[in-house]
Amino acid sequence: MDAAYGIGNMKPHEFWSSTPGELTPYVESRAKWMERDMRIENQRVGVICATIANVNRDPKQTPRAYTADDFISLSTDAKKRDPIDPQAFFDRMNKIARS
Repeated sequence: MDAAYGIGNMKPHEFWSSTPGELTPYVESRAKWMERDMRIENQRVGVICATIANVNRDPKQTPRAYTADDFISLSTDAKKRDPIDPQAFFDRMNKIARS
């Protein structure tokens, strides 16, 4: 049986005979794909949260509609991302729930 699987569709003997330096591009590529998938998933969750909040929002109290960015930080750069303050997050969610 000559099946390919795993990292870069390598055959088992190819994988086990590779050096870490030869595998690094495959691992880095996979890491980029996983990061991309996580951003897509975060966007999806943000849209769901915004939809629920907007359905329950009183337009007189909160005239601006919520967006995915209000719930999910889409910045992958740690310097641009604000650290999460648990109390501020809890207060924000309570405010949204009450509106």
